[in-house]
Amino acid sequence: MREIPFNNLNTEDLNVFFINTIGSLPYETLCVALLDKEHNVKAIIELESGSGNNVTNDLSDVFRCAVSYSCKRIVLCHNHPDGRVAPSDFDIIATKRAIKLLENNGIYLIEHIIVTDSEYSLLIKDYLTTL
Repeated sequence: MREIPFNNLNTEDLNVFFINTIGSLPYETLCVALLDKEHNVKAIIELESGSGNNVTNDLSDVFRCAVSYSCKRIVLCHNHPDGRVAPSDFDIIATKRAIKLLENNGIYLIEHIIVTDSEYSLLIKDYLTTL
């Protein structure tokens, strides 16, 4: 885990920030943005890097980060090195699981952004609300 530096971000800025930060990496990377009550970013943490097109996380790191920064709202983001911005079946299942587990602990997953080197998708807004 490592903290990623940033300057004055809110949730609307995160899409472009993550495209520029992890979008062109050749391996999948998972990050969490920790938000205050007004949805301003308090910290961004790179949680995990995988090999190729796969990264796994058991959510304990996400929970630990949220608690250590006293954040009740978070945004997850990961990149797709293959250039496809659509979520995989695993992405959708993992996000649904994260929403339930985090909400049971009073933490709210506002969005899960998937980025490539030039595009992004909003998994919760674009995919989960239509299921």
